[in-house]
Amino acid sequence: MRTHAYTLAGLRVESDFAIPELPRPRGKAAADVRIRLGRVPNRLRGALAHPMFEATPTAYLLRGAPMARYLVRDGREVTVAPARGADMRAVRVFLLGPCLRALCHQRGLVPLRASAVEVAGEAIALAGPSMAGKSTIAARLGRAGFPVLADDVCIVGFDAADRPIVLPSVPRLRVWRDALRRLGEEPKGPPDRSGIPRYSIAIPPVLAPRPLARIYLLDRQPLPKARGQRLPTLLAARALAILSSVRALTEPMGRDTHHFSLVLKLLAAGVEVHSFPRGTDCGKDAAKLARMFARR
Repeated sequence: MRTHAYTLAGLRVESDFAIPELPRPRGKAAADVRIRLGRVPNRLRGALAHPMFEATPTAYLLRGAPMARYLVRDGREVTVAPARGADMRAVRVFLLGPCLRALCHQRGLVPLRASAVEVAGEAIALAGPSMAGKSTIAARLGRAGFPVLADDVCIVGFDAADRPIVLPSVPRLRVWRDALRRLGEEPKGPPDRSGIPRYSIAIPPVLAPRPLARIYLLDRQPLPKARGQRLPTLLAARALAILSSVRALTEPMGRDTHHFSLVLKLLAAGVEVHSFPRGTDCGKDAAKLARMFARR
């Protein structure tokens, strides 16, 4: 079977099937992560169960996806068992979403639920829950001249000097059809998943990490006493821990304490977290952020 080579988060990835969303690596090296097609169990022995997945300290089983089952082990191996006739585009959505987050946790990285853009050589993350407008705002900022570094899964690690960095992520934006049309575009192909009007937009890959300078929390209901302001450390830590962790995942993995320590380490390094109250128009929100970034 032909093996496909890619790069993601500074890691060399080898896969049994094509993942066109990922860039190709430079040169040759041993694989850090191996993605295989194979058998995946229905259950994990000794795991705590969630409606969609199960997890132990070394393994993550995603069994609630409609088109495949996935097993992530030791931060090094992902086994995928597609259903018969499954659309591989949809299979890759869950591989590069929930499975990527689990892989990051297993490798001691922080998978922040955020998009990120580059401002003056630094990374600015736009974090928030689902439907907060992260992808749409990032797309508009990209058009305003701020390169997009990550979307949905913003992978944060630490360099040799323990400085927080945003690692190269999947070079694409996933945007809902209505938002895509507001950007003046029409879908150029099928949606990522049949029946769900969300589409991928390819963006130029960024192959080198960027230092993480600031995080904006996007929400239409900002945290109390933090409207548009920099959050105090404990409030920021709590918000980031929630936005980078599914407790039902990190708890059975035995990583709750370790994960929170990484969040505190990120804040201790000087990364600022600000509340950014969302309006009703992503275009206006993006323009406001662009003006703020231009003053940096």
